[in-house]
Amino acid sequence: MAAVLRGMPQDEVSEKAAATPSSVAAVESSEQETYTAEAATEAAKEEYVPSIDELNLAHYYPKGADTEDRLNSYAGEIYKELMKKDNEYLARIFDTSGMSPRTLASKLGVSTSRVMGKYNPADGTQNPDDPSTWYIPDFKNVNVSFYNADGKRINECSNVKDIMSMASVYGYSHGSLDPEAFKQYCEGLYGKSRNYSISIGNVYYDDGCINRSAKEEADGIKRIESSLELLKKKLSEDGEFVDVSIDTQVLADSYNSPESEDASIETAVQDNSGGAEIPDGYEMVDSAFDTDMAAGTSETESLTGPGYHNQGVLPETEVYETVGPTVPDTAAASAEGQSLDSAEYQDGALWMIASDSTIVSNETVETTHEQSSAQVLKKSGEGYRSLADADVINTILGSFSKDDLMRMDDATLRGIIEEVYDYNDSKKSANGETDVKSKNYCPGHVDLYVKVTIAGFQDEKGLKSIKLTSDPFENSEVAWKGWTEDKIEAVTGLISRDWYKTYGFSISTIDPKNPLTEEEISKYLDELPKDISSKRKKVIKFALESVGKVPYYYGGKAGAKGYEKNSFGSVVSPDHRGRVLKGLDCSGWIQWVYWSAIGDDLNGSASTSSLVGEGEKIKRADLRPGDIIIREGADSHVVMFLAWAGNGNMIAIHENGSANNVSVNEVTASYPYYRKLIN
Repeated sequence: MAAVLRGMPQDEVSEKAAATPSSVAAVESSEQETYTAEAATEAAKEEYVPSIDELNLAHYYPKGADTEDRLNSYAGEIYKELMKKDNEYLARIFDTSGMSPRTLASKLGVSTSRVMGKYNPADGTQNPDDPSTWYIPDFKNVNVSFYNADGKRINECSNVKDIMSMASVYGYSHGSLDPEAFKQYCEGLYGKSRNYSISIGNVYYDDGCINRSAKEEADGIKRIESSLELLKKKLSEDGEFVDVSIDTQVLADSYNSPESEDASIETAVQDNSGGAEIPDGYEMVDSAFDTDMAAGTSETESLTGPGYHNQGVLPETEVYETVGPTVPDTAAASAEGQSLDSAEYQDGALWMIASDSTIVSNETVETTHEQSSAQVLKKSGEGYRSLADADVINTILGSFSKDDLMRMDDATLRGIIEEVYDYNDSKKSANGETDVKSKNYCPGHVDLYVKVTIAGFQDEKGLKSIKLTSDPFENSEVAWKGWTEDKIEAVTGLISRDWYKTYGFSISTIDPKNPLTEEEISKYLDELPKDISSKRKKVIKFALESVGKVPYYYGGKAGAKGYEKNSFGSVVSPDHRGRVLKGLDCSGWIQWVYWSAIGDDLNGSASTSSLVGEGEKIKRADLRPGDIIIREGADSHVVMFLAWAGNGNMIAIHENGSANNVSVNEVTASYPYYRKLIN
């Protein structure tokens, strides 16, 4: 039977819509006596009775909707909308991190000399006789870290389930099942529950990199995987943590080059709410982000952090003024992608502040150093203590509780490890080698740090503390008595439920991508260079044919070449973002394409770190269709080059985490590693 949802005309409710809480009681009292036993049993099957611990609007459908799929319910429509926003939000962050240092600096209206190094012979745009052209072409490491509203490190996540669960209980407690009010409440919380900041570290140098082979570069990256393996081994052990006692070569052999065998890292000591990373600073705040929440994350440390040098150390209490947009440096590249609105120098590093529509600039912000709650680097009397390789693990074990570390997925743990190593790498502010052909020559590096804060329901300063400008449920006749224990229990129960099994809701199913048509594939193939090898053409054709057919799944690797034995699209346990369809990640897709198209499994290399060691190093200007471009770090990614876009960007094929499938996109892809895998 149909019932009117509060605030909606009756003709907009489908026949499968349930009764509201108020109408249920009326039905039971006025009609119960007229039901036969058989009719009552049948009605019980069809009727849905709303409850506080249920996502009620998943049982209600707009008029004309296909009621066989709950993604078409009112709750399903809002879930799709918010998850698409989630994808767009993360894509915007990751697209920004794909810009070149020069472009990113120029968008801030600051001098691009902040990202200049020594002459780089691998960059075809540089003139050895003109230092004004010596821009560092890419970020060596891009570290994206996620935090909750209380400043605690978390896995990459979405708070859509938290928001919708909270809205469901809030609406029910107000005696309302109005889908429009539910939608407004969800959108209000979503817009105020997230922010991100981006910072560029100082230029630094290593002991030689430009003339290393692909294998030597890969060996340098493997230190992260070795440390991750060691850390996970320690986490699997029972009892309290003890210092890691290992042969000092266990980690050193995995990454020290012949020229840098004395590599060490400075101690990073922090509380359980953070890892070895950049200090808190100005946030890149979305326009709708709640200012009270932002105020809780604006404290600035006077000590340095990873990617920074101890230059211009700030006093414990200081007043900062953001810098508004200025005319870009004349040597700056033209801007592309998201607009960044203002900049701030802090501890010798460039902090960036951006917003979707409201510019946060020319505003005085007072920041106070509070060591008890901040993430700091501890100094000894003679400066920072030098660490042995094993102490990288001990630093992490001493900075986080075991419970916190056990809750982190591999991506988060890998990011923390990399931040510790990056901090060590960034301490060398010069390289005296002048011979560009020497193994010891380094043209300079710079790292990018992205901190994303996402408020959850259970965070002390999270969703429950956000005040909406307008409460769509405020006119309810039912008095709101706050987040009592029973309401909190109902929300947490909804959040913990498997929404794919219960409602069929998953990020994997909300926006399916269509495969390319034969005509579209033929067009791409016709535009390939005439002298391209048959092997390259086979790789490109197979890659294009996979567009829209292989779901993105974090950590997904192929068990065989081709489609048949891989069962792509079958339901598996959720990955860290709730994807439930079996598929591949970006590096697994590259390996599978080469394996399937030409029988080359790339020596089993199915991770970005191992792909760095495959094939032959090439320059960006020498890219040909089928070559790959790789970025390492916590935000690692790899794409396959297809063609130049004509504006310095490229057209690439890749397993796209933001699109949840293989796609063809125009990308910047200013990544450090360019590899030719076939002739």
